[in-house]
Amino acid sequence: MDALLRDLRTAPAPALMAVSGAGFISLAASPPATPGLSLCGSLSSVTLADLSPLVMDGRTLGILAVAWLAMVLAMMPLLALQQVRHAMRSSVARRRRLAALLLLTGYALVWMVVGLAMVPLAAFLHAAAHPALILPCIAVALLWSSSPAGGRAHNACHRLYPVAASGPTANRDSLVHGLRTGTACAAACWPWMLAPFAFPAAWHLPVMAAAALLLFVERTGPPLRPAWRPPYVLRRLLHRKPRNLLGHERRY
Repeated sequence: MDALLRDLRTAPAPALMAVSGAGFISLAASPPATPGLSLCGSLSSVTLADLSPLVMDGRTLGILAVAWLAMVLAMMPLLALQQVRHAMRSSVARRRRLAALLLLTGYALVWMVVGLAMVPLAAFLHAAAHPALILPCIAVALLWSSSPAGGRAHNACHRLYPVAASGPTANRDSLVHGLRTGTACAAACWPWMLAPFAFPAAWHLPVMAAAALLLFVERTGPPLRPAWRPPYVLRRLLHRKPRNLLGHERRY
């Protein structure tokens, strides 16, 4: 725990936490009376019957895209901490911020593309507004994180790719690194991004914050051979060593 806290005090973690905080603040401050202005809270007036015109309205889609970007900025920056740090350390001093910006741009671009599918699903969950959806959504997220496929996505989130020190190659490397990391992160985290929308509107932001914390702690778990095993967060809570169902622990 002490090592983790020291890591969070080391650049670029404070800057990424500031970005995350700004994302949460923008979501919390968005006017709830305007349908579609924020994914969190403002869709409370939307019903299942409203979903079709909502999706077909171009202006609303644009507003939802901004809201989705705010949600990505709130929940995702710290999950790319090690990759951003790697890109900065690989670069010459004068271009470290540019390397971080390019990596995060590629990372965010993937999440914006993923949002084309996620936003309608989130709106559907919120418009349905049925408490019976909460447990299934959490169960799907836990099942995915426990599965071999989820384990492979988790392992991919740990990969660090070469980044040149300077020049156009360095810019390309940073951007491609962000695209690859974003793809892996989306594959690992997608059910946890949807789960908050199964809750009542008043709970969206607190559940989002809890999901972001859970995903960050999960990301600190080591890459292991893909197998059916409880998520790293549960293994830590239960004070168990990371093991697969056969009882063998293997780093991947």
